[in-house]
Amino acid sequence: MDLNKVAETLCDQTLSHHHRAVTLFGFQAAILSPDMPQLERYARAIAGIKILEQIEKNMAANSNLEELLNNSDYRRVLGFVLEEGGAKTLRSLMDTKTLWENIRARLDETKDVARLVEFSHRFAKFGRPKARQIGGVTMARHFVCKMGYGSDGTLRARWREYKDCAVLQYLLHEVYPGLRPRQVSGKNFVERLMAQASNVDIIKQFFADYRYLGPVLRPRGYKLSDLTIPNLPERDGLIFALSDFNEEELEAI
Repeated sequence: MDLNKVAETLCDQTLSHHHRAVTLFGFQAAILSPDMPQLERYARAIAGIKILEQIEKNMAANSNLEELLNNSDYRRVLGFVLEEGGAKTLRSLMDTKTLWENIRARLDETKDVARLVEFSHRFAKFGRPKARQIGGVTMARHFVCKMGYGSDGTLRARWREYKDCAVLQYLLHEVYPGLRPRQVSGKNFVERLMAQASNVDIIKQFFADYRYLGPVLRPRGYKLSDLTIPNLPERDGLIFALSDFNEEELEAI
């Protein structure tokens, strides 16, 4: 995943709505699957197919292929689908149920990683560290265990699998839940995806927050890409207020 390219596409309102919607669903899948990059490609292809089905539904019931291809939106989205690898990729696509089962399972598992990042972010602002404590992943893992959110072994496994997109997962779960992927087989999947993609202000805030977190979390061992796209809002904090540690949490620390 080229984060700058994805961010540029999602924030560019001169691009077609369908283009941004297909890119967004692929991005949502990519955040959840750093160890399985093909899931991003499958997600984009299936989103494109679902949009094609919606366009067909909105056209005359007896529209033939020539009439469909004369529709500029249909032709453009079909191009996005074929770009994912042509007929060979389409033949090997997951069905929508299997794709959603993969995404839903990863949504659940990445909540653990988001908790690690959240601790490090809070520790950067409110921690009372000794000189050697930076509030990194190891400290976060022990803290999250003590607070009752899973075993150390589970958290180690989650970190190994998902660490490359950990900060994006934190933003998706804790800050921008409205940008989490919607059920593919759901009746209104296309409408919901298009609504998410149309909210460019929220998407820009998402990437602005990611850029803000770079100097906060890199010293604590987290990987973040450098975002170079222009016209993102300037940030001196996230869009929601972090809470200080309570007495039980301070005792755990």
